[in-house]
Amino acid sequence: MYMKSTRFTLQAIVFCATIAEPALAEAPPQIAVAGLYEWKEQIRPGGDWWGIFPDGNGYTLQPTRVRAISDPDMVIPPEKPPRQIRVPDGNNGVIVFRGLMSAAAGPLNVVDLPPYPAPLQPGKSVVLMLRSGPEKAAIRITAEPDPAPPHPSGGTQRAAAGYQLVLQRGGEKPLKQVLYTRSQIKGEGPRLRWAGDLDRDGYVDLIYNFGEHHTETKLMLFLSSAAKEGEIVGLVAQWTGTCGC
Repeated sequence: MYMKSTRFTLQAIVFCATIAEPALAEAPPQIAVAGLYEWKEQIRPGGDWWGIFPDGNGYTLQPTRVRAISDPDMVIPPEKPPRQIRVPDGNNGVIVFRGLMSAAAGPLNVVDLPPYPAPLQPGKSVVLMLRSGPEKAAIRITAEPDPAPPHPSGGTQRAAAGYQLVLQRGGEKPLKQVLYTRSQIKGEGPRLRWAGDLDRDGYVDLIYNFGEHHTETKLMLFLSSAAKEGEIVGLVAQWTGTCGC
């Protein structure tokens, strides 16, 4: 893949992908969800955050302030209480970010998703297309059976039922990328929380929840501008939270 310019300059998290250009941010990028709790301190509160706020039938990117408030009623001493992520006006459910060297407030070009998108079942696929933009920017996500390891007994039976999410994008240089592999399906499958052009480069970015239980959130942000050679998107931030249920 050719290198694309980006309005986001981030310091990469070492996971499965790194940012394609040198990072200039003083701290790693962070992501969280307002209204949820983190049991382990992961984020740095402050006023240098941005939020993806609902705006009519779309979304807008706005600067915001994030607080992390300890809730002693959530745990029995001497356990350390969890911190609830909060933004002004109690906008629970808003996805927030920090670590962006530059970002422009305003409407975002988004992919239309159902209010509560269900996990893709093996063999199913979905096409994500921005409301405005070239068809070549569209991404197809397919849930495929994973290459399961041999059964412990030495036979040919699968050791576990699992799957992987595979991205595909056409154009002059078609690309294919395995985004996520789960060797065993437990609880709920991966859920796509948001899709749109967050870095404003004309291509689809993804925010996934890979939590395996309805009370657990394992949020991961993938940007097209962070993709390495041969990739469609690259992972730049992740966060684990819970609803405290």
